[in-house]
Amino acid sequence: MRKDDSKAKAYVRSDSRVFHLDGSWWFATRDTDDGPYSSEGEAIAQLAEYVQLLRGDIDLSEIDEID
Repeated sequence: MRKDDSKAKAYVRSDSRVFHLDGSWWFATRDTDDGPYSSEGEAIAQLAEYVQLLRGDIDLSEIDEID
């Protein structure tokens, strides 16, 4: 923590980034929650694609449709 910071931030760690909320599936990133998706499998697939993009394994030109 820097001396200018007023208080430390709490970070929550979870075993799963995929969660169900109000009938829809979502995945959590450090910055935001992404969704809704119609199924857990779809949320997991989108999370895997998101991770590949961040790692540079694929680029946006390889994706047919951006949600």
